[in-house]
Amino acid sequence: MAARLNTHLATHLSISRREADDLIAHKHVRINGELAVLGARIEADDAITVNGKPLTEHVEFSYIALNKPAGYVSSRK
Repeated sequence: MAARLNTHLATHLSISRREADDLIAHKHVRINGELAVLGARIEADDAITVNGKPLTEHVEFSYIALNKPAGYVSSRK
C-alpha cells in the first residue's frame, strides 16, 4: 500500500506536512538512496533517510485525557 512521503515524515518526525515538504524540497530526504521529490509515494519496504539518518520503523503515540478547566491552555509544544 503506497503512502505519501510527506505524511509519513510528519508522523515519524512530529512535524507538519508543510515542514516535511520543505525537507524534501531542500534535498534532505532520500528513498532507497535516491533523492526524494515532492509528491512522492512510498511502500512499506522502502528505506527512508533524513539527513543521512534512517527513520525508525515504529512510532509509539501517547494519549492524555484532560478535563480542562476554563482558562487553562494546553498545546503540543
